[in-house]
Amino acid sequence: MLRSWIDERTARETRKGSQLRRAREASQIAQHPFQTALSPSIAELLEQHVLPTAWYPLASLLDLLALTEREILKGNEKLTMQLGVAGGTEALKTYHKAFVRPGDPAASVLAMHRTWNVYFDFGELTATLESKSSVLFVLEGYPDVPSYHGPMIAGWHVAAGIVAGSEGTAAEILECPWKDRSPRLVHRVKF
Repeated sequence: MLRSWIDERTARETRKGSQLRRAREASQIAQHPFQTALSPSIAELLEQHVLPTAWYPLASLLDLLALTEREILKGNEKLTMQLGVAGGTEALKTYHKAFVRPGDPAASVLAMHRTWNVYFDFGELTATLESKSSVLFVLEGYPDVPSYHGPMIAGWHVAAGIVAGSEGTAAEILECPWKDRSPRLVHRVKF
């Protein structure tokens, strides 16, 4: 049983090519701390031509996110969520703008559950409209979501409300593996 879970974990993939490209750009800046902190496998991956439509090992993305949290964000969960907001804002203003309904943050935030399988080949993200100004997200099937990825996921959902026109959009993480050993990530987005 444990062996099959380990095999499944290492087999998971992601299409976060845009994050891989940004990490490559950051690692190429002279004297950047990433240059010495990159593992050989990550350095090799960053040397490749990274495509946003190709699948890459999830472990590679998580290694980059862990490095970013350690070297730049210094373990600050709020900054990690803001990184998710920044990435989500860029995506939702450009190549994912079809998910946003200007002037309707509720519909835009709700639509974010459809983006999960665009990027990840595992897990299930559900979204429930709790009120006219609140959506509850539950991510199951990713029981080991780390502290440097969970807040970024919530940040993407916050970005949807902001891009739709609700500047005061915010998220609250209610359950997560890194704090309370929950097998799921549960967060609420208010706008």
